[in-house]
Amino acid sequence: MSNILTNPKEVIDELGGYNAVAAMVGVGYTAVFEWPRSTHNRIPPKFYKILSDELRSRGKEALPSVWGFGA
Repeated sequence: MSNILTNPKEVIDELGGYNAVAAMVGVGYTAVFEWPRSTHNRIPPKFYKILSDELRSRGKEALPSVWGFGA
């Protein structure tokens, strides 16, 4: 398994699922559920710091496009 995550669903799964991510960033389940389904297919950049720090603590990282950077 790769240490580089390539899409929002991989990030959500790695961090414990929709409810866990929602709790980490202080939004509802539905908001997180919609990230991979939106036309942008990205995690809002305002959550980059908290979620990327958590990914790093697990030895993982996500492509910049997952956050909408360079897209």
